[in-house]
Amino acid sequence: MVDIKRYYRVREKGLSKIFKIEDGLEIHFKRFDPENGSELPPEIQKIVTEELLKKKGELQRDIDSINSILQEVESFSKEE
Repeated sequence: MVDIKRYYRVREKGLSKIFKIEDGLEIHFKRFDPENGSELPPEIQKIVTEELLKKKGELQRDIDSINSILQEVESFSKEE
């Protein structure tokens, strides 16, 4: 599974990028040697659309649950 939180966190710093390859897409994460700071070969993660869609569905259910709880909490606030 693609490390979506990491991708989002580092993309604006130019430390990750999506590339099209023959059989799909990959994310390349830049890596650096901790000893001297020189750039190392990237960490590569294959993008699997089905996995991303599944994760999106799971997260949407979580958001829906949170929204439902918040609505109930707000209804108690209105009663006071």
